[in-house]
Amino acid sequence: MPIAYAERKKRRQELLNQLAPELRDHLALRHVEGVAKLSREGQRTLAEALTAGLRNIPDAITFLMEQRQASVEEVLRASKNGRLGEALTPAPNTVLSWSPADPDPDALAELSDLLQNCFPGMAGMTVRALAADDLLSDVLLLARARRTCFHSKSIQSELVFVALCGLALRFIDELNLLMDSRSHYRGALEQSGIFAKWSNIRIVS
Repeated sequence: MPIAYAERKKRRQELLNQLAPELRDHLALRHVEGVAKLSREGQRTLAEALTAGLRNIPDAITFLMEQRQASVEEVLRASKNGRLGEALTPAPNTVLSWSPADPDPDALAELSDLLQNCFPGMAGMTVRALAADDLLSDVLLLARARRTCFHSKSIQSELVFVALCGLALRFIDELNLLMDSRSHYRGALEQSGIFAKWSNIRIVS
């Protein structure tokens, strides 16, 4: 048995080394054999989903086996909701409601731009779909609140300005604490397009 285990581990490591870097950096050996069975397109979709925050890798692999043309947002939703094997293409005349009712188009555009900066290699269509997906609905609300605040007359008040600076510092501290408690968050940030700017913020704060 120890020999069989060692051989299996060696084989998985060899398969892992053959995968694209964006997959190698996120996968545990136990997932490698399943990922290796995916098509090239499926592997690229999985890599983008991992970059976008996918955690349920086994469900995502199963879904991509059955839905070979699935998009990143479909993989994220299927993994989140456990709807494996279901076609997520909407029926004719069906409107999907993935984000808050009547989302602010300016906030959606801002969130799309933000995601593109965070993940420069992500396809524009995927970025726009993710911005409107329920997965990022809370972030969309924050983007909308930020826009509302900075377009308000109250921003002209020194009191409001200082309060916003205090809120920003608290927000950064909480994010840093969260990252320190979860090592995979740091890895994701280091591979993003905003890591250099974040490092400067940490030094200043």
